[in-house]
Amino acid sequence: MQTPPAEMIVPKIAGDWVGWVRVAEGRVETFGRAVPAKPDAECVMSFGRRIFEGSPKRGLHAEMDCLQQARMLGLPLETGEFAEPGAALGSGCCLLCATGLAAVGIRRVPAVDPDPNACMNWHAPAFLFEDPLLCVGLMGDRAAHLWLRHLTPPVRRQLRGSLTGAMTRLLAGRWE
Repeated sequence: MQTPPAEMIVPKIAGDWVGWVRVAEGRVETFGRAVPAKPDAECVMSFGRRIFEGSPKRGLHAEMDCLQQARMLGLPLETGEFAEPGAALGSGCCLLCATGLAAVGIRRVPAVDPDPNACMNWHAPAFLFEDPLLCVGLMGDRAAHLWLRHLTPPVRRQLRGSLTGAMTRLLAGRWE
């Protein structure tokens, strides 16, 4: 059996991933919302004794930025907690961030913003796309299977931005 070209697989993966993300709220427990703990940080999370301030200025949504910082230090990601229940974010996290956090074992998140437009320009740390277990948690079984089994690591690195872009447009109903 010949594998279809990557350009044909990416829309299929994006479509399967959207189905997984649309039920993200069912995989996490949410709590109330309030103003940010610090004006210059959109997200404050602790991993054990370490505290991280997430900011979209580094190219990721604030929650994913905190996750990336913790991973770079080798901290156990499943121990992540938002600094103060309800005070971590002003508007809640997007569906994709809630899915990414649940993938690493963080099940208690700020209120999830159900608006798919909140997911636009979403990017995740590369490790979520490469680790098979985390990838399944992020995308769901079907999408992760296509992503990991039918595309080589160099092709995945090249197409990751295209995939997330296609998926967020699909989620928001803006497929061209």
